[in-house]
Amino acid sequence: MIPRGLLMQIAITILSVGIIVSYVKPTFDLIGKNQNQIGVYKEELVKVAEVNDKLAQLSSNVSAIDAVDQRRLLTYMPDIVDTIVVPRTLEAIAEESGVILKNVTSESETKKTSSSDTVSVVDPTIQPQAAIFAMAVEGSYDQLKKLLQLLEQNEYPLEVTSLKITKLDGGFLAIDLTITTYRRKLLEESATINEVTS
Repeated sequence: MIPRGLLMQIAITILSVGIIVSYVKPTFDLIGKNQNQIGVYKEELVKVAEVNDKLAQLSSNVSAIDAVDQRRLLTYMPDIVDTIVVPRTLEAIAEESGVILKNVTSESETKKTSSSDTVSVVDPTIQPQAAIFAMAVEGSYDQLKKLLQLLEQNEYPLEVTSLKITKLDGGFLAIDLTITTYRRKLLEESATINEVTS
């Protein structure tokens, strides 16, 4: 016959094991998980601090740019592309090169720029946004070379992104060009566009 005290001790032992398995172990597991999350949070906090330091450094670099250089940058890459000024510039370049200008049209309204047209730059607040123009001219090979040189030497970028040449009678060429220029696209503007489309 088992003494009553021994039965009580066995019952208490079984109850203790049950408490350990059902409450204490899960609590320790939860504490361990929380400690792991705290460790990850601390690592991410360090990364965020590093990014903030880098942003502050870049911001101070931008602020340190000379006013003359800032004006040059604004000329080279304005906040907007004037769809009247650019065709006039292209007309003047065509006239100077000696080619016969057939037409200049802006394709920016009809051809939306894709994400591949957006190029990331060092300054995180600005991204170039493409503006596209189509230009049709006729002239000689030498006049074409002169035209391309003048486009290259313009004070703001005029990038020839496609060029189609067709031979005409008398040694002349019909030239269809797609010309891309750029404007600065501010991130605030991108955020506004995203809010409107969402």
